[in-house]
Amino acid sequence: MKKILAIFLAVAMILSICAVSSFAAGENIALDKDVAVYDESTVVGVNPNMTMGFWGVEYLVDGKWPAFLTAADTELGWYASCVDPNVDLTVEIDLGEVYSIGEVKVLPMKFVGGYTFPSTYEVLLSTDGTNYTSIGGETDAHVGEFIFSNYNVENAYSLEGYTGETIPVFNGEGTQARYVAIHVTKLGNDPGDGVRYAGIGEIEVYEYEAPHTPTMRSFDASLGDSLSYDQILVNGSEIANGNSAVIANKKGIDGTDGSITEVALHGWYGNTGSATEAFGYKINDEAIVYGDFFAA
Repeated sequence: MKKILAIFLAVAMILSICAVSSFAAGENIALDKDVAVYDESTVVGVNPNMTMGFWGVEYLVDGKWPAFLTAADTELGWYASCVDPNVDLTVEIDLGEVYSIGEVKVLPMKFVGGYTFPSTYEVLLSTDGTNYTSIGGETDAHVGEFIFSNYNVENAYSLEGYTGETIPVFNGEGTQARYVAIHVTKLGNDPGDGVRYAGIGEIEVYEYEAPHTPTMRSFDASLGDSLSYDQILVNGSEIANGNSAVIANKKGIDGTDGSITEVALHGWYGNTGSATEAFGYKINDEAIVYGDFFAA
């Protein structure tokens, strides 16, 4: 791969993993896109793209994440190997055009208990395939962290107790990119055959969607705010319920004789001039409530 990549990767991995689903939206934009693997390792004996009918770098973006050998031609994902764990391998996906990147998910291969997942790697984004921005990575991680069950009755590994929380997810926070790269510098744990591996089952990429933050402001009729009462209580007792009844009764409340010490009106207010903004209200200094009214 371009040497500028190797130079950039000398920077320490200081960005942490972030799994915040609200920053990603829509479909997996890496699905069926062009993907390639580059080997710049200085050690001997690296197999950057093992193939046995069910391994191949193209299977990283096929939308399949199967268990091991559920069928003879199961497309498991990308697999690399070397006796020396210290490698310089890069898998790069070309999205075909520039996107605002939200989440990048790196799914472990369902094979050998998950031990083959890369130990040290970094996730990079680029608009031109030359200059890269890191959005996170891991160092000496995942040695035995992904726990798969033994062969089941279907002769396949299955992820035991999988909830999605163990899948590394990186947040692009809207970074512009056409290329998504996974740069592996250390292979996974030795599963027992004296060889180290990098096994990734699938890479998913999702577009960024900025989170909406509701706002709080004072009532302002000049901005289109309007009130709607649906209950009225006098001295703690309800005298009307329903918008029409409240409107009729609240006009008749005087209280000048001193008999009325407390009038409570319950209801809502909304902004009829806003098509997109949700806003909140507070009662008796309690927490702000959002979402009770939304002008469509």
